[in-house]
Amino acid sequence: WVAVEEDLEDLQDGLQPLDLQDKGIVMIPVNDRSERGSEGGCHWSLLELRRGEAGITGHYYDSIGVGNLAQAQKLANKVVGFMDSKQQRCEVKVEPCGRQSNSSDCGVFALLFIEIVLAGGDTAAVTPSDASATQ
Repeated sequence: WVAVEEDLEDLQDGLQPLDLQDKGIVMIPVNDRSERGSEGGCHWSLLELRRGEAGITGHYYDSIGVGNLAQAQKLANKVVGFMDSKQQRCEVKVEPCGRQSNSSDCGVFALLFIEIVLAGGDTAAVTPSDASATQ
């Protein structure tokens, strides 16, 4: 809902209790739903926001390409100010990652990417077999 929410007060009500200013890494599943009143969406990817010496950086992982990149960028720009009140924009970099071989494993891949990023692993090494084994 964050990506499509335009009311700043509603964003504050939803995000401030998460204490994002205290987090070093924030993992956000990204859906391609683009309108507030619309139903679900059909594709999942991952946005990672990471605090570092140069500020907060955004990293995008998508098992089919860059279909949700615009949504991830929009989401990053909304969330980054809650992580650091001095930073109002965050450029999102597309990261290499494994590719799904069907039209239904995107959610499983997004979850695998979270696990691998947090473990310091290689997201490019994720395979369709890994997704099948995880289901």
